[in-house]
Amino acid sequence: MADDDVCEGRKALSGLGPPTPEKEDDMKLITQFEAAKLSTVQLYGLRKEAFIALSVSPKGSQSQRDALASMRSIEDELSRRGPAP
Repeated sequence: MADDDVCEGRKALSGLGPPTPEKEDDMKLITQFEAAKLSTVQLYGLRKEAFIALSVSPKGSQSQRDALASMRSIEDELSRRGPAP
């Protein structure tokens, strides 16, 4: 049983444990102008981060609205670029 406590402590210290309120960061709002400057690969990565931020943020919060707006900007920019060969 003591080993379980040690493992949980190690996970928390290494950053592998569950997120704590102090550790949880809000995602920065991505505008269409910022999205236009990024590569397609970067946009796909940011879209994933925005989706995660959207799913963990409290319902109706500003962080949820920012994540949703970021996803919209990213999706709009990806659709403007068209399919890649």
